[in-house]
Amino acid sequence: MVDKSTPDFFFNPRSIAVVGASLNPAKLSHIVMKSIEEAGFSGRIYPVNPTHTEVLGKKCYPHLEDIDDEIDVAIFALPAEKVVHEFEQGAGNIRGAIVISGGFSETGKDGKLLY
Repeated sequence: MVDKSTPDFFFNPRSIAVVGASLNPAKLSHIVMKSIEEAGFSGRIYPVNPTHTEVLGKKCYPHLEDIDDEIDVAIFALPAEKVVHEFEQGAGNIRGAIVISGGFSETGKDGKLLY
C-alpha cells in the first residue's frame, strides 16, 4: 500500500531552485545545477543569486521570492550564515528544502544558534 502522505513533490519535483547558484564550475552549487541537468531532470530549474543574471544558460533570480512560480524543492548551497535569511525570505514560495552547508552546530555554539 502506498502512503498517501509521502511528499511526492520532494521526490518528483516539477521545479527546483538552486540558491547560491554560481558561474564557477568548481563551486558546489554549480556542480549541483549541472548534475540536475545531466541527470535528465525535465522540470524547471531556477538559479538564485543576486550577483548573476544568468547561470548555465538559465535566468538567475536575485532571491527566491522573485520567482513567480511555486518551488517544489529549494537547494541551499550557501554558507550557514546566509541560509537562514534566504530560507526565511523565500519560505512562502517553497514546499521543501535541502541544505548543503557547513558552519552550523559542528562549528560550535555560534553555529548552533543559526538553526
